[in-house]
Amino acid sequence: MIYKNINIYLSFMIAIVSSGCASTGKQLEISESCEHFSNTNQWGKNTHQEVNFLKEKTGEFISFYEITPSKILSGIESVELNNAKLTLKIENKALFDEYSAPNLKNIKQISYEAHNLTGTFTPVGSIVWLFNPKLMNDYTFGCTENQKLGEEVDISQKYKNGKIKWMDVHKSHKIKISGLDKEYIFNTNQNFTNEIDLTNFILNNNLKNNTEIKVECESCDLLNESEKKLYPTLKKFVFLNNEEFNKNKEYITNKYDTNEKKI
Repeated sequence: MIYKNINIYLSFMIAIVSSGCASTGKQLEISESCEHFSNTNQWGKNTHQEVNFLKEKTGEFISFYEITPSKILSGIESVELNNAKLTLKIENKALFDEYSAPNLKNIKQISYEAHNLTGTFTPVGSIVWLFNPKLMNDYTFGCTENQKLGEEVDISQKYKNGKIKWMDVHKSHKIKISGLDKEYIFNTNQNFTNEIDLTNFILNNNLKNNTEIKVECESCDLLNESEKKLYPTLKKFVFLNNEEFNKNKEYITNKYDTNEKKI
């Protein structure tokens, strides 16, 4: 009778083991969770853990513009003289190329080795298999899970997708005013609207009726003819009416005379 019970048990164990062996094809699968290998689980303690960081393509492509423009079109939009303040509005239009690149998933892959005490070929492992085939497979062949850490664009594989965009940017410029006793050079800041104080410029020059005052943006670039057509109002230089200078000179002179009398 004892031998009969032993034979039944062995037959039962052989059937279980055989069933366990049939699951070898699952050892390479990625599990949703390997929590049973954590140190808080008695069967997961002291199990060897290996961590790898992977990048996988999602099949999507992300479009973006480069930070640095491929070219900048700059020109004077308008010039206004008010008292001794010369106000220049300079437009800076930058051309940006649009790129596309593959989107990547950043993955933290954690692999655990099979546990020696709970494998399929042990009584404990066989009993576990009865209630949870997944645990049996994991404890026998190990377990691997992926944790998503976010996404990024693979810049190394970027390419121009043929789209472009003109956008406003900030840029400083060198302004030259000529037509009088000498050339005057001013450096503007990176604002769209720039003011230049011409008080000394106006007071120290006698402007005749035939005087041409040229305001030139030496650092402006209008690029080629086809691109100039996009912004036809932009100019590299403009001429000011000397009558405006004389009128402002009169105003400034009277202002100085008034201030001196007060003193």
